[in-house]
Amino acid sequence: MEVMVLKWRLLNFLIFCKFMDFQKLWESLLILISSRM
Repeated sequence: MEVMVLKWRLLNFLIFCKFMDFQKLWESLLILISSRM
């Protein structure tokens, strides 16, 4: 039971990290595009 909860939290944490990385990537991309215009 506790192992499942631990796995679920780990999964949520990984998804959150990927989402944050994606958000930073997207922001830097927008900055790059706006600086070229």
